[in-house]
Amino acid sequence: MSGWLGALAGGGMLILICVLVFAFLRQIGRVGQGFAQTAGRVAAAVLSAGVVFFGLGALLQQVIFQNLESAADYPVYFHTEYLSRVYEAVQEPRWLGPLTGVFVFAAHGLGRVLFEQFTLASIVLSWGMTMIAAGLVFCRLRGIWPSRAAWRGVFLLLCLPGSVFFFLPGWPPMALLLVAALFFFLGKKLPAGQVRLSDAGYFTILSVSALLSAFVMAALVLGRLG
Repeated sequence: MSGWLGALAGGGMLILICVLVFAFLRQIGRVGQGFAQTAGRVAAAVLSAGVVFFGLGALLQQVIFQNLESAADYPVYFHTEYLSRVYEAVQEPRWLGPLTGVFVFAAHGLGRVLFEQFTLASIVLSWGMTMIAAGLVFCRLRGIWPSRAAWRGVFLLLCLPGSVFFFLPGWPPMALLLVAALFFFLGKKLPAGQVRLSDAGYFTILSVSALLSAFVMAALVLGRLG
């Protein structure tokens, strides 16, 4: 119960800050309605994918081991040797390499704002980076593909096997953000084109990705991933 209360308090405060900043930008005319709609849609897609991953992880942990006290105890069901080092490092920051080290210190700083909820801050930072990365990818794809195909591309990105690691602390969300930023700035020269992927092809790729993602999730919960 205390884990949920801490998560709700920290996450709620961060959401409130974001809403206030966004409302201020809208008020001074820095953010248009189109941008607001796109940002809201990207945020909804990322949040939905994250909730599914964390919900499935908690469900698998409870069904297999029956030792989960709260779904907010994500270090229990998302555990690898690497993640354990990151969970510890965000409490007392230390350098764990270029990408991981930067992430750890950023998450620790955010944790001081979120009522000393350092582990929660690492998750919030991961989700935030993934959200920004998805937004950058969509903005660039929309310049070369039809809007519907661009949305499908972003959704497939969130459903790829192993994409659960984009929502977990460490180097994956940072790497995703860096690659997305490079794609956004360097992809300006890509020619516009039409995506010739049928609905059947899209849903086939989506189904295969979902199936493989389920295997990755099971291996993660069972501790089979390093």
